[in-house]
Amino acid sequence: MICLCQKRERRNSVSEDKKSNFSLSKITEFEKNRYDSENWEGSFQEYLEIVENNPKVTRTAFQRLYDMILYHDKEEYTEFKEKVIRYKFFDDPFDKGEDAVYGIDKYLDDFVELIAAAADGYGIKDRILLLHGPVGTAKSTIARLIKKGLEHYTKLPEGCVYTLGWVNLNEDEEDVVCPMHEEPVHLIPQDYRKNLNVDNVVGNLCPLCNYYFEYFMDLYEGDFEKVLNHIKVKRFTFSESKRVGIATFQPKDEKNQDSTELTGDINYRLIAKYGKDSDPRAFNFDGEFNVANRGMIEMIEVLKLDVAFLYDLLTASQEHKIKPKKFSHVDIDEILLSHSVHPDTVVRIKQNNNIKDIKISKLSELDCNNIKVLSYDFDNECVIWEDIVEVHSHNYFGEWYSMMQEGFKIVTTDSHGVYNSKNKLFLPNDFSNNNLKIIKLDTN
Repeated sequence: MICLCQKRERRNSVSEDKKSNFSLSKITEFEKNRYDSENWEGSFQEYLEIVENNPKVTRTAFQRLYDMILYHDKEEYTEFKEKVIRYKFFDDPFDKGEDAVYGIDKYLDDFVELIAAAADGYGIKDRILLLHGPVGTAKSTIARLIKKGLEHYTKLPEGCVYTLGWVNLNEDEEDVVCPMHEEPVHLIPQDYRKNLNVDNVVGNLCPLCNYYFEYFMDLYEGDFEKVLNHIKVKRFTFSESKRVGIATFQPKDEKNQDSTELTGDINYRLIAKYGKDSDPRAFNFDGEFNVANRGMIEMIEVLKLDVAFLYDLLTASQEHKIKPKKFSHVDIDEILLSHSVHPDTVVRIKQNNNIKDIKISKLSELDCNNIKVLSYDFDNECVIWEDIVEVHSHNYFGEWYSMMQEGFKIVTTDSHGVYNSKNKLFLPNDFSNNNLKIIKLDTN
């Protein structure tokens, strides 16, 4: 009885400790400190002092991505007498390993080396990074991990990102924040940036910021110090849901998609207010390239894009510019990460104990009863050969749906067969008894 009483008292004391962690005052203090840190505002002079103390705040998108991966540390191990580096970022430290990637450390190491080369200013920074392979090789997972990582990293002191805004405008205009969330150092002429140890910053002010800059320079007859009275510098964080620093683009029906989804477009309703279509105040900087500036754009199934989009991609990757129709060019600094499954992708199989490579488009022609494919055993943390249950070969068509289930999300069309844990087909034939929330996506 004494022991039982003591145990009960101990449980009560632990419960009291847990309750104390839910103190409203502590939560309020924590949230206030977080908010103040993530929403810092100051003058341009104060920002230059931050840059002087920590030059990393002016990093390029690739430099920030590389530092973000290294922030989570790495380890080295030997496999088949070869040294392999495991970057712990790919353990998914954000969602308890939900999107962790295993079994391809050698390829992940090559991928990180490409990012390191781009961060050092080599030719990779002028390329589109393409993750290409068969279904189930973690292409989408890697992209999702990077997006989550950037969101998390920009909330930390080590990953601070700043942009500029304009205040004290005309009476009929409200304060504005740069729609491109560009680097405030763009205010400084390129020839002078090397004197401030920020010559890694390339590009000029976006058309909207340049409009206000020239307006105030004319107003104050070239007095740069007076112009800065209309400048505020603000810290911001990346957010895919808020469309800040992270964007996603995927091919749709050719009739419902054009290049303005990437580049932004003129707001014709505002032309009557500002008088001409070349006025940057009458332009919507809401294209995926605009949204992804300073961060990353994920391009899904990029190899299936219409050829008309390739010119915009070429300009964005090689020239680091957006060239909208009938509008000024816009400088950008972002990572173009794409992934695609091609019908001629080669997959390794085991057939009658013989290992061979075959094009994935030919897989449906084989007898699946005699085929095994490589799979990862999460319980034993190893790669195994596993039987194929069934092979389907068809195109996606019909309505797009997003399905939420415990632990994962599926985005597909009603022509695509989806199976539950008992290998029973429930889409498109049966929606019942599968604990699913079906959401019809707007594809217009």
